[in-house]
Amino acid sequence: MPARDELVECDDFVPIRWSTRATCALSFVRFDGDPIGLFEIGVESRSQIVRSLALVEAPAEEAWPTFAVDAQLQGAPVLATDFEGARYERSGDVLRFASRGTRALLYWAKLESVTRLDCALASFLVQREQLVGVVVQLGDASPLKYPHHLESAFAALTHTTTAGSDIPPESVESIRDCALRGEMGVALEDLCAQLIEYEVPVTSKAITELARIGEAIGIPPATWEQLRERS
Repeated sequence: MPARDELVECDDFVPIRWSTRATCALSFVRFDGDPIGLFEIGVESRSQIVRSLALVEAPAEEAWPTFAVDAQLQGAPVLATDFEGARYERSGDVLRFASRGTRALLYWAKLESVTRLDCALASFLVQREQLVGVVVQLGDASPLKYPHHLESAFAALTHTTTAGSDIPPESVESIRDCALRGEMGVALEDLCAQLIEYEVPVTSKAITELARIGEAIGIPPATWEQLRERS
């Protein structure tokens, strides 16, 4: 069931706020992080359509999880709740948080294979008929900015590790574009994957540099450790 006229706001006190125009008579499902984090889903009474999202306090950021999208549909989800009036309910699931550039992912179950429901700047993730997460595109927010020395180091590393290799030029360009958009985590993960796929020889010095940059931006060590194992 599609919902229209969605709004996304971001401020110092409420990091993410998403809503449709029809936001009256809402009940709320509240998710808590461990040890911090607070996220609320506003549900329209009777229809049980999700009408609002609010991240009041973000939990500690984790690496973006790997999951598959089996199908992509349009509209806001309808929950199997029994809300008949305005009230709050706490979920027993622990809230988790990850981000990529201007996208924020909030989820409370292990993501494996999901159906994605796109509703303007929000994408709801449904798995085995359960709502398990949501990706919010922060409208006009700027991409995450990294220190200039890290950006320069990654650009130089991309050039030295891919020059003369079998990695397709368009793949290298895509990696550079990701880094320029502020999605350096995605770019670093993609670079490592391409180096492994095309069996590119990587020096221990380059791997050490990859590790230095990866640790600085919070990427799991497994991303580059596979390269170390091959060297």
